[in-house]
Amino acid sequence: QAKEKKHEEESLNSSDVPEAVQKAAEKQAKGGSITRWEKEGSNYEAVVSKDGKEWGYKFDANGKMLGKHSEAAEKGEKGEKGEKH
Repeated sequence: QAKEKKHEEESLNSSDVPEAVQKAAEKQAKGGSITRWEKEGSNYEAVVSKDGKEWGYKFDANGKMLGKHSEAAEKGEKGEKGEKH
């Protein structure tokens, strides 16, 4: 019963995500849709499908946005890359 862990990400149901985080993510996802939720440590990530691309929006447990990145870049390359701010 091997559990694969990449970056310690854990998939969540939306019911497991705090309401403040869901509301903040829905605001960011305008024009797109949240395809899945992930938990990284104490932070939450909403993966949003928008304009044919997937974006990861990272939030703390209070719904404060911590960053945004392209999921395509994360999947397509091995190794961690620093986020561009």
